[in-house]
Amino acid sequence: MSARAAHPTGALYLWDLSASGHANTFYAAAVQAGATSWKAWLFGFNSWSLLVPQALEGVAAVGLLCAAVRRWSGPAAGLSAGAALALTPATALMFRFDHPDALLTLLLVAGAYAVVRAAVSAAQLELASGKAVMAIGGWRGSDHARL
Repeated sequence: MSARAAHPTGALYLWDLSASGHANTFYAAAVQAGATSWKAWLFGFNSWSLLVPQALEGVAAVGLLCAAVRRWSGPAAGLSAGAALALTPATALMFRFDHPDALLTLLLVAGAYAVVRAAVSAAQLELASGKAVMAIGGWRGSDHARL
């Protein structure tokens, strides 16, 4: 992951993260209901413990997109693609909100990264892993559509 893309993206997605409270009350209620486990005791239940995973998924998606595009088209194009993903208002909101679309986006970008690596190096294992991650992302997307 490019450090040049990760630091500003992390700052953008984590800045004043608790301003929206628990964001999506539907998913917040599910997390609160599961907060009786020992894992929840470790982190507690607050807006940061609910929203930081989505923000970190956004940072990872931006970094993977930068790496994938850089492999295929060079460093300037990689930074441009990462900046476009990080600064698009819809994705900036999505990665600061407790919604499954952040994980879906990360999985699809990770799958695309694996496919690009496979195309560059002609490795069958990377191609298979890219297909598997995209299939999981598609499954998560269709699972979310049923809600």
